[in-house]
Amino acid sequence: MVKRVAVIGAGPTGLMALKNLKEDGFEVTAYDARPYVGGLWKYSTDASLSAAQGTVFNSSIYRSAISDFPFPEGTDDFPTSVQMHQYLESYCDHFGLRKHLSLNTRVNGIRRDGKEWAVDVETLSESGTKTTRSDRFDKVLVATGSFTKSKYPTIEGIDLFNGAKMHSINFHNESQFDGKKILLVGLHATSQDVTATLHGHASKVYIAHRTGLVMVSEIVHDLR
Repeated sequence: MVKRVAVIGAGPTGLMALKNLKEDGFEVTAYDARPYVGGLWKYSTDASLSAAQGTVFNSSIYRSAISDFPFPEGTDDFPTSVQMHQYLESYCDHFGLRKHLSLNTRVNGIRRDGKEWAVDVETLSESGTKTTRSDRFDKVLVATGSFTKSKYPTIEGIDLFNGAKMHSINFHNESQFDGKKILLVGLHATSQDVTATLHGHASKVYIAHRTGLVMVSEIVHDLR
């Protein structure tokens, strides 16, 4: 009897899991709350976490290509978010994964029911209608990743600051910061993207980081 497997998430890891499970003979369905594959690699202005418009992957195509699906010729050594998303879309089409996808479908719960897993899902139709159901599987693989919810630090006295305060998840229109002094709290990849995007807009950009670090170019030139 063919085993049924649910894959939660259709980002890079979810797509690779779907492809390999399908090749191994499993009956697989992959769910994603977004209407597209690729997860955060597609820029969006909704409440979901996504790459910024100017995001450049900090790992090269030589280290990051999927083992059986190289990046196409012409891809930057350090691909942009647009190139990354196109790459994942092509991967999905190349291996015939779309018929196994359930997009616009949010997983609200996973529970054990006898010898099966019951996956409670809610699907949003193009007309905006929500329908709920419970699908049954023998196995469940969770591939939602670690970047799913925004984190807000507790900063004493922040309520006394009269300027605008926002999380980077809501950073979309850089022109609204023209001529302003900006403080970025934290120095992970998103902060680097925001800093680069603010160049030519903000008058000053300051970065607050707990430990400090040295940033270098993706490609280190010969300094001899």
